[in-house]
Amino acid sequence: MPRSHQNIEVYALTTDHKPSKKKEKERIEKMRGEVKPIEKSNGQGVNRVWVKGQQFPGLAMSRSFGDNMAHSVGVIAEPDICKLDLDTENFDYIIVSASDGLWDALSIEKVKQYIRKIFIRTMAVEDCCNFLARDARL
Repeated sequence: MPRSHQNIEVYALTTDHKPSKKKEKERIEKMRGEVKPIEKSNGQGVNRVWVKGQQFPGLAMSRSFGDNMAHSVGVIAEPDICKLDLDTENFDYIIVSASDGLWDALSIEKVKQYIRKIFIRTMAVEDCCNFLARDARL
């Protein structure tokens, strides 16, 4: 039986690798890549990685496996490694692994609220995932 989950601690173990982040952008530009949004009439959009002066590859992330064109302009496949020592004797842990489709829409605090309200009460992982996905789409 799980322990009481009233005091849930949430840790952000990673961040998304976005081309607009300073470190990522600097690496891409150093490799003769370009970071800018898709050309739209309103000039707004998600920053993407381009071959300088070209309209390709248009990748919306700065790290990727197997994209040789993007790799030629600074997109890399190297992960960030994070280590966190957990006290498994006194605490249970829930790991939420999700893409930017969730994290761009919901804060860690919002995810924590869902875990408290749904998963902790029902212990139904699928229910919690469905609620998170639905909220992220709204």
